[in-house]
Amino acid sequence: MISIIDSLDTYYSHTLSENTFDKIQFDKQLKTIEQLDKEKKSQEKSIRFSKLIGILSIALISILSLLSLSTI
Repeated sequence: MISIIDSLDTYYSHTLSENTFDKIQFDKQLKTIEQLDKEKKSQEKSIRFSKLIGILSIALISILSLLSLSTI
């Protein structure tokens, strides 16, 4: 009877430690995914800002070109 209890205790402890390890791994992966998501959003904002700057630069050059032609 004691050996059955010891076996069950060992099995339970082993299963519990595996579940704990799996949870720790899952938490680490979740944190990594969240960090990558933040970086992706930051890069998307940066790309949008760069596109806006490009468009505004073209518009400014066009306006200045038109103004220089109208003064001739």
